[in-house]
Amino acid sequence: MKKLEIQESRDLFEKIKDYDLSKIIERHKKDEKVDTKTAELRAIELKKWLVIAKVNATKKSYKLTGNIDKIWHTFLMFTKDYNNFCKELGGFVHHSPMDTLLLKEAKNNNDLRTQINNTFNNDYSNLLRDYEDVFQMTPHISIWPNVLNPYGAFNDPADPSGGCSDNTCQPNSPGEVG
Repeated sequence: MKKLEIQESRDLFEKIKDYDLSKIIERHKKDEKVDTKTAELRAIELKKWLVIAKVNATKKSYKLTGNIDKIWHTFLMFTKDYNNFCKELGGFVHHSPMDTLLLKEAKNNNDLRTQINNTFNNDYSNLLRDYEDVFQMTPHISIWPNVLNPYGAFNDPADPSGGCSDNTCQPNSPGEVG
């Protein structure tokens, strides 16, 4: 990230860090069976991710996995709240699930699976690096997995769903904040 983007991200996070996500936190606690402290930490980290995704929307696509993806899905169910938050953020961060047909094809195509995993790993590594640049800290390991194996469904022939069902999503494609 460039210095200007880092500062823009920091300024934007300061603006939205206290935005009330209590409804989302309560729903996430119920759905994921986590305690309040865990859900609140995930909500803070989600705000950080949304800031980075918004500031870099025209340049990078940040893939998600794990707990941040889970709480983002919870937030997306509250469409009015999510829309209002994105207005405060300065632009809508769209949800673009991975192509389910491509993921199904990759289950039986090692070259394609490797290509998808390499792309995900590269994008996810960029996200973690940019996170460290902006927030000057290492992402919390319980929130941000460092294991870059997003397509667990490939290892499970009984799970033909692919896409977001295995908690692997991508936000907007470059330029898709609106």
